Amino acid sequence: MSLNNKNIVTRSPFSGSTQLFFKNKKRQSKKVKDGFSWIALFFGGLVPLFRRDFKWFFIYFVGAFALIYLLEAFGLDGKYVGYGLGASFGMVYNSIFINGLRNNPDWEEISESDIK
Repeated sequence: MSLNNKNIVTRSPFSGSTQLFFKNKKRQSKKVKDGFSWIALFFGGLVPLFRRDFKWFFIYFVGAFALIYLLEAFGLDGKYVGYGLGASFGMVYNSIFINGLRNNPDWEEISESDIK
């Protein structure tokens, strides 16, 4: 399997955000910001649920519960895990979501002028 570089977002999560536009065959369109996701910082794993990205919703919550369980098993307090997960998820989730749309054959990237 070879990687096509145009399908992977490799920008720094702290760089200025740009907006990307996608549309599907049903003429639905999505506007996605590239860069840090402040919504993911505050709402964590609920953001993939709002965006109907059920795979990452499941991955986030299974990972969170597994991490809390492991911390508790080693006698550490796991009550602040959500802050760290929210911050790290906020840094990477928009890029993950954009890559998912780019690799989905039902969605195509369009320019802002093609939205109409």
